[in-house]
Amino acid sequence: MTFFTDSRGPDEWRRRLARVVEQEPLILTRPSRPAVASLREAPRMVYLGVGLCSRHHLSVGLPIDILGLILPAEAIRRAVGASQLLVLVADAHAMTNHLPALEIERRARLTVQVLARIARRLGLSRMVVVRASMLGRGGDYDRVLRPVVETSQGRHHPYVLRQVADVAYLTKRFGTLVKVGWSLGPERARHRHTDEVSFDRWVTPLSGVEAAYVYCWPGRALDDDRGRAPPYIVRDPGRRILLHGSEDVARKLERAADHASLPTVRAVRNHLRRLATSYARTVTPIQAPTVELRMQRILDHVFRPAALTRATPATPAARARRGSAATG
Repeated sequence: MTFFTDSRGPDEWRRRLARVVEQEPLILTRPSRPAVASLREAPRMVYLGVGLCSRHHLSVGLPIDILGLILPAEAIRRAVGASQLLVLVADAHAMTNHLPALEIERRARLTVQVLARIARRLGLSRMVVVRASMLGRGGDYDRVLRPVVETSQGRHHPYVLRQVADVAYLTKRFGTLVKVGWSLGPERARHRHTDEVSFDRWVTPLSGVEAAYVYCWPGRALDDDRGRAPPYIVRDPGRRILLHGSEDVARKLERAADHASLPTVRAVRNHLRRLATSYARTVTPIQAPTVELRMQRILDHVFRPAALTRATPATPAARARRGSAATG
């Protein structure tokens, strides 16, 4: 496992961090402001976790919403001068839910491949992708996890304990960090045990470690019952925009009218606009008249780089996307 090192950024890192928290469209500003005030020194690392499962279901894909964590995390890393963006794939955590080990292994391997491709294609040279099962293999991680488990006294699910130990281990090994996660925002009152805030609140009580937390918008699903969703877990591929080379964004949004209400589809489109804006700021500008085309260009950038150097073929899907310009 390779980690980067770098010198500390200039003293104005806190002001730059505050500006990102206030202006980055994918960050929930109000719950993230305390992170700016809580930091005593410039963070050495920005960290985010990528879950592979819910309590009872393994993800069947990776949604494009994962960029809603990666792009803000990279913006924060640049702002504070941190030497790396660590993306932790939570395979060891998935094992605590007693899901099939072979399926977890397959999903973890595919997720790592896509994340590594994102880092390479988007030029995120400081992004390091690590599987949780590979973290602290010499026993250092277990020495952090053990007292967390003892302090819990059986009151918390093992998944929560590993989340706590992740932050404690990385802080003790690498110093001050910012953890980037997601929150349900106003929906927390009704679903307060389903986002990352519910994990992060136990870090200090169970480990004694303090960290700064920045929260982003949740993922969005084309589903009236589960409109807000984890930005890294897919249960129904037909109701999420997938981070996949064969995805047709315009077609999926058009077909969503068969099973989702107009407000739900509008919420997904608004979230895609936030993703496109952040992508243009952090990676490269996107020249396209509609949100469908902007997201398709992002997918092309990741999966079909040659397509960026030639005209888009006049396929039926491409013509449909161009024809949707009036509704973008």
